[in-house]
Amino acid sequence: MKAINQTHGNCKDSVFVGAADSLSYAPNTEGLSYVSVKGDIGQSTLDNAFDDGLVFDPKRTRLNRGNFAVPGKGQTPDYCHMPYIAGLKGDGSGAKEIYVSCKLARCPDCYRLWVDNEVYQNAVLLEAYSLVSGSRPFRAVGSIPADMEITLKDLRNKRRSMKDRLKRQGITAIFSLDHPFRIKNSVKGAIKDILAIRRADNSEVASGALWEFLLNEANLEAINEQLGTEFPSWRHCVDLSPHTHFLLFDDCGGYQKITGDKDIFIKKLTKPNVLLESVKDVVKHMKYLFTHCEILVNAGKCRSKPSGVSGGLYNFNPSEYLTDDELQRVKESVLEVLNENRTKPLIELKDGTLGYSGEPDEDNLIDDGYLPLSEFVPYSAIEAEAIDAWIAHVPNEDNKIYCEYLINRYRAILSDDTIPQKMRRLFTRDLMKPPDSFVIERCTNIAEAMQK
Repeated sequence: MKAINQTHGNCKDSVFVGAADSLSYAPNTEGLSYVSVKGDIGQSTLDNAFDDGLVFDPKRTRLNRGNFAVPGKGQTPDYCHMPYIAGLKGDGSGAKEIYVSCKLARCPDCYRLWVDNEVYQNAVLLEAYSLVSGSRPFRAVGSIPADMEITLKDLRNKRRSMKDRLKRQGITAIFSLDHPFRIKNSVKGAIKDILAIRRADNSEVASGALWEFLLNEANLEAINEQLGTEFPSWRHCVDLSPHTHFLLFDDCGGYQKITGDKDIFIKKLTKPNVLLESVKDVVKHMKYLFTHCEILVNAGKCRSKPSGVSGGLYNFNPSEYLTDDELQRVKESVLEVLNENRTKPLIELKDGTLGYSGEPDEDNLIDDGYLPLSEFVPYSAIEAEAIDAWIAHVPNEDNKIYCEYLINRYRAILSDDTIPQKMRRLFTRDLMKPPDSFVIERCTNIAEAMQK
């Protein structure tokens, strides 16, 4: 069996084509962290340390600012935006290279796409439900006292209680989105002075501008100068004040206070500028909410999703109530709002999520004349024979050897359970240099699109 020897980085690989058990893969997981916050200081300087330094306990540990982040204020996974081989040319003469996009909420590079995806999925759901029910959603906010010391279990119980109370008030369908922070009053005033937007009659616009300004790290110096402070991070400009934003269906009698007691208060928002009378109103409001929603971090193995639905929205499938044309019009109306002022529009991919138009992805490989690598993973003897026949008919001998090397390496990666699922790819950095006759079509850089 022919061997390929290639110097790669500081080590020399020796791989025998066809011998899958001789392949090894050691992905660089150094630096992977799902709790750290890039550019911020440790949480121990933010609030009191966890109870006597104990490991996070959802039933005992008192929550503080260090337990939460907002989209874009976490660490980028080390595999994000790395190029990988996604497919082989039909005649074996080359390969297609595209970029990984982690699409994680915490990622400073991908959070915008995560936000857009969340807005798209939920806005389509709400607009479809509105069309079926014949009613428009309205807004409400549920709060607990800002000075209350609570555990994660306490917080979840109170949020569950909010939803139960809403249902008892006649609310039939609920969308909820959790927020962990409120901007300090002094910081609000400083930002309003800087931006000259003291508009008491238009608080929604002002709130969006406040958060957008605060989460831009370049503006921290201006805030400190205005206040005469030395805040090292945006975290020092906010208070831990968990609250939940609701989009609700079926009015509850027109009262502004939906329900309230000493520890839970839910208020209906009724000012004309906060009504959700159109698709644009819903999309714009959701975009504002998702940009600073709750991401639970520094909480051990505890996980949470910031948004959720209940009541009539739970298990609501628009395709069961709307025709294909009606549902498509709803999707197009939401996308039209999301794509306002974009130079590179968002499009819906085959899996129902959003991506940037014009960027290569695994959905359009076949249209470009490439075979996805997944096609080279046999699930039967017949498929294995077909793959062997394809390799055998690659005209160029060097390309044939390299194609077989890529296929075997890819199979070895997929069969290695020690490799995280999102890293089971043929990353270009880990591969031997191809022969001159093997052409790799490089993908374009998506960084510019991610900033839009």
